[in-house]
Amino acid sequence: MTFVDSNSGEGQTNLKGGIDTKKAGITLLLIAFLTSIASAEYTLKDNLTLEMTQSVTGTGYFMNYKYAKMPNTLGLNGTRNNGVEVFDYSHGSGSIDTESVLSAEKSDYTNYGVAKSDEYEPDYAEALSCIQLKEDNAMTYSPITISVGTGFYASMPLYFNSLIKEKSWLKNRGSATVMHHEVEYAHALDKELEILAKDFISEEDPAVSMMNITEDMTEGRAHIGLLQGDPDIVLNDDDDENTFIANTAWKKPLVDVDEDYWGTYHIEKLMNLTSSVEEEEEDDDWLPCCSGGYLSMPEVYQMGSKGFGSDVKGIFDCTCFKAPTIAEFPRV
Repeated sequence: MTFVDSNSGEGQTNLKGGIDTKKAGITLLLIAFLTSIASAEYTLKDNLTLEMTQSVTGTGYFMNYKYAKMPNTLGLNGTRNNGVEVFDYSHGSGSIDTESVLSAEKSDYTNYGVAKSDEYEPDYAEALSCIQLKEDNAMTYSPITISVGTGFYASMPLYFNSLIKEKSWLKNRGSATVMHHEVEYAHALDKELEILAKDFISEEDPAVSMMNITEDMTEGRAHIGLLQGDPDIVLNDDDDENTFIANTAWKKPLVDVDEDYWGTYHIEKLMNLTSSVEEEEEDDDWLPCCSGGYLSMPEVYQMGSKGFGSDVKGIFDCTCFKAPTIAEFPRV
């Protein structure tokens, strides 16, 4: 039986036993609130995407500059040392017929099993940095004059006499990779180029660096280079804990390619470098049955002197327990 004291408004119970309904209700609400806090989950998603297409045909003086850098939030520390970069440049006088597609993306996903806090590490995190460039260029050098406006430069046209120059490179900080291609002083260049720099940090995905070149160069100089650093060296600090010098790929590189061609050439070069790291963690608990039960334990643990003993089975299937007939500590 329960009654309410009109002065205090607080639930009371009789001597025979009962429940204070008001306190019980508050307790249940508190438990529900704490449960909701414990089950809270925080997820962070961030994404940046670029898509650019270009088509140019004409005669005159031209200059083309493209640069993209996509950082990676899970990459190496410091602004210099994470993500991927791509650079593309060309200039010259004469005729040009070019098409290009540039795609870039940066995204990251972080999940916390509880509400975000500096006290907790995320349960799962992944980050993607990717840049892709495709080009098809046909350029022919010739001196050219251009009249500008109606004033002085209409009667005194501008004169351009610039041989063809083209330069492209990629940097992948995730795998310590650099690929480079350059053409200088060319009279004509017909080139197809494809670049991919991808750093996907998750459980299994690798870092990919690719540069495919097919070109016909007339009376010029072509340079092709590839440098692959040793990740174990790149990630280390120097004696003064300064990473600026130690993290360069020039320090004991794993791969170093340096090629130069002067004259008229047909060149095909396909470079594709993939780097991945796999980590496996195995638990060796003091009680291996906790994750799977008695039947999943190795036989050596189930019986015998090397395991828990011949009577261990009774512990897990409860057959070793016998209900006592008399309580060990009887109530008085």
